[in-house]
Amino acid sequence: MKNLFLLLLLVSSLTFTACGDDEAMPEPTTPFMTATVDGQAFEATSLTAIGDDTFGEVIVFNQGTNAAGNINIGVNVPISTPLNSAQAIDATDFALLYGTDDEDAAYFTVGSITVTEIDTEMQTMRGTFNFTATNSDDDTDVVVVTDGEFFTEYMQ
Repeated sequence: MKNLFLLLLLVSSLTFTACGDDEAMPEPTTPFMTATVDGQAFEATSLTAIGDDTFGEVIVFNQGTNAAGNINIGVNVPISTPLNSAQAIDATDFALLYGTDDEDAAYFTVGSITVTEIDTEMQTMRGTFNFTATNSDDDTDVVVVTDGEFFTEYMQ
């Protein structure tokens, strides 16, 4: 009887310790880029990330294209970017890029990027972005990109 009691006590303690609700869900580890573009969901089905030190420091160029191939979003981030600090981006920075399948349209962007994780050993980067893109030839052609999020594995 004493052994049965100990067995029940052991099983009970395992059951209660395995039921914690306060455990955080793990972050996705598969590369992705998502956003809301003018109120519509954007998900990159093609995603490229390349680290390049041509400009004196490593910059990770992240480029995502949707399945239809008609929207491209670029998020270009120096490795030295401080974590968890929104970086303001203006039209001269070329850090946030927006393009469509209209090759004649060039968009200037104003917004922000927040890098939440950089792992230079594993060559991964995670962050968020928001911006407004204005067609350089038609200032009434404005695109609003919100809730942008990305996780990439870059090659250098």
